[in-house]
Amino acid sequence: MYEKVLFRDNKTYYSIRKIHVFLREVSALGFLAMIGLKVLLVVSRFAILVSSIGVLSTLSYGNERFVSGFEDLPLMRGMTETTENNVAFDTVHGRVLVSFAKSRESGEKILAFYKESLSQLGWKIKRDGEFLRGEEILNIDFIPDGDYLAIRFSLEPR
Repeated sequence: MYEKVLFRDNKTYYSIRKIHVFLREVSALGFLAMIGLKVLLVVSRFAILVSSIGVLSTLSYGNERFVSGFEDLPLMRGMTETTENNVAFDTVHGRVLVSFAKSRESGEKILAFYKESLSQLGWKIKRDGEFLRGEEILNIDFIPDGDYLAIRFSLEPR
């Protein structure tokens, strides 16, 4: 019987017949291992895709800063934080935080930004400049300061 040579590797000739016999003799365990490798390849490609989306979102929101002392109170773009008068301490009823920033934006524009941002973070609007979440009250107050508007962020227990 004639065997057609497919390729040569280290002086070993492989034929169609030998490869066919080899493939028939692959055990069920070997087959499952090959399937497992394919699944691993698909999962790793998915993981790379998800991680690249995470990197892109970090790049697009990488400039987002937060008000000192607050882990989830964003500092509006264009605001400058003034940390020399900040206060932070804990009481038996909860934490008390006071932080300051300044901006050239109007109070209305700043409040609109915080109404939108804080509602996405679980804060409920009680009235302009006052927000509630859990057992805490966040107040945002404005104080004219020359060309700037000083903003006071104060958090206290209810």
